[in-house]
Parts: sequence; C-alpha cells; structure tokens
Amino acid sequence: MAQKKQIFRLWLKNLAPGSQYYWGEGTMFEVGTVLVSYFNPICSKTAGFSGADFSWEPRANLIQDHELLIYFLPSSKSSIVAGQTNQPLGQAGATFPTSNGVISEVYLNVNEGDAQFGRLVANVAFHELMHNKLDAYITGGVLRDIHTQGGGGLAVGTPLSNALRPNPTNIQLMANALAKSHPQYKVDLSRASPYP
Repeated sequence: MAQKKQIFRLWLKNLAPGSQYYWGEGTMFEVGTVLVSYFNPICSKTAGFSGADFSWEPRANLIQDHELLIYFLPSSKSSIVAGQTNQPLGQAGATFPTSNGVISEVYLNVNEGDAQFGRLVANVAFHELMHNKLDAYITGGVLRDIHTQGGGGLAVGTPLSNALRPNPTNIQLMANALAKSHPQYKVDLSRASPYP
C-alpha cells in the first residue's frame, strides 16, 4: 500500500511592524507564495510530500519536527539569535541551532528599497531555511556549510538578489533532508505580532 503523502508546512512568524511601502499583508502573502513555489519542486522529489503550504499563524503544538519555522524581524537589533550566541549575525538574516531547536530569522530593513522586495525577502528566507535544514545542527549536520557545499543558487552568501532562484542542486539537497526531524525554536511564538 502506498504511503499517504502530506503537505510540508512552512511556518512564518511576523515580528515586524507594517510599513507604508514595504511590509504589509500583500507582501507577506507574496513571501509565502514565493516560498511555496520554491518548496513544491522540492516536495515533488520526495516520497512523503505532495506539496508545500505556508501559515503566518504558527502554533507550537502544530509544528511538526520535520517542518520549518522562520521569524521576520524589523532589523538585526531585534535578533533572537543574538540572545543565544556571540557569533556575528548575517547581513540579511541568521540561523543558529540551540538546545531548544533551530532559530532562523530574516531582517527586513536591509532589503527595503529593492524593486522586488517581496521576492528578495523570500530569497533570504529560503537561504536561511537551507541553513536550517542542511548545516545548522549541534551535531550531525547534512553539510558543513551551504555557502561552500550548497551548489550556488540561493546557497550563495549575501548579498542575495531578487533575480536568484533555487537551482537543481539546492532543490535536491533540500529534498534529501526535507523529512529529517529537526525541531524548530518555538520559544518566541507567544510574542504578539506588531502587524496583523
């Protein structure tokens, strides 16, 4: 009997206030939609997933250990990662493994002014989620560093551009690790979003 396929859920947590030109419901929907368009080809290369979906309302009890959670912050000054390590933060985002799960976060302010802001934010998010699945492990990561072993595409270091897309190597690496149990950092989910 064939295994029933499930939806791979991307959990997005907004901790950034809305802004007149950049961050609001439309951009948030675009970010989620672009991420799903990146994860659907990944899901198609796995036996267990029929496709991807996203939610901006993560709840700790709903997030499965193989799923991904990412925080969207106004800037690195609001970093959750910085409270867990003294390591330097990335320019546009950061990912860090803790004993309470992996933290991935995106800093919105550094991308403002880009003509395709929503696409660029989604690209940064995908890059951080590659770190999350592939090299952000306390022990036993899939890769040592996506920047050198991720095959280019959206695995390259910053600055990322809105023109980049996941390449076949990015897609295959993520597909190979998609079902891997890798708990996410859910401690800050109770924080209210400053923008609905």
